[in-house]
Amino acid sequence: MPRLLTEGGLELVASFQHVLAEIGSADFWLSALESFLKLVPKAGAMSENEVAGWVDGLLKDSRNGVFFGACNYYGYVALRRRSPSEHMDPQLPSSLSGPATTGSVSRSFLGCEATNRLRMSPVNKVERLS
Repeated sequence: MPRLLTEGGLELVASFQHVLAEIGSADFWLSALESFLKLVPKAGAMSENEVAGWVDGLLKDSRNGVFFGACNYYGYVALRRRSPSEHMDPQLPSSLSGPATTGSVSRSFLGCEATNRLRMSPVNKVERLS
């Protein structure tokens, strides 16, 4: 990600990384496991029978105290360097205009990855980037 930020003309200001891991029983992951029964077949990643067997096995592991599930969270704050004339936002008073920050959060759920890219304006208006 730092390389992509640089290539996109952004300067990395801060980064945040967190690992959430459960060993033994599924507490945090319980609702996710239940939602996988509907979401995974809908996404076409597994059949209903395949995902049911997978989730049943993970729930059994949780009951038996041998469950393991982990996810990594990454957050980035970056500044886009602009010329002084580009700092002015016509919709904002001059005291509120300035460089925008861009963040990206990536999560891994038992091997399934999802990334959300957001842009925050100087007044904390959040826009989803595609």
